[in-house]
Amino acid sequence: AQRFGGSHAQRDVIELTLSEAALRTGDTALATALANERLAMRPRSPLARLLVQRAARMGERGSGIGSDRVARTAA
Repeated sequence: AQRFGGSHAQRDVIELTLSEAALRTGDTALATALANERLAMRPRSPLARLLVQRAARMGERGSGIGSDRVARTAA
């Protein structure tokens, strides 16, 4: 297993960056998984709840770059 060093704050920035990238590229599955994981680790976090809401909205719309990519791949 790979170990990832850095402070808690540095690891948090990496996790938030990955979450934001998943949201912006339309990767609903990854965005949802990351948001739910963050909420489980930080149940009182307003940011965690916001990420879950954003991922849910993205899933409801079914739109975004990721959805287009999946549709093109399936065709």
